[in-house]
Amino acid sequence: MVGTIDRLEEKDGAFRIGDYKTNYDMDDKKILKYQHQLSFYAHILQNKGMKVSGLDLYYLDADFNWVHKELEILPLTK
Repeated sequence: MVGTIDRLEEKDGAFRIGDYKTNYDMDDKKILKYQHQLSFYAHILQNKGMKVSGLDLYYLDADFNWVHKELEILPLTK
């Protein structure tokens, strides 16, 4: 599996992983999909010894305003 982290922010020794999405037809199912994607990145960093405090999803709404959702890291699933 591969991917690219759009934003990696460090604060007080911990990192937050951010991703930007430009689709404005966001629903709970898509948010959960992206939460899994970002959680995968978090687990990679954690396995390298980095502390990850959370996830940030940014997406455009129907009026082209940025919406920010703070998400928790989900456990890895098979």
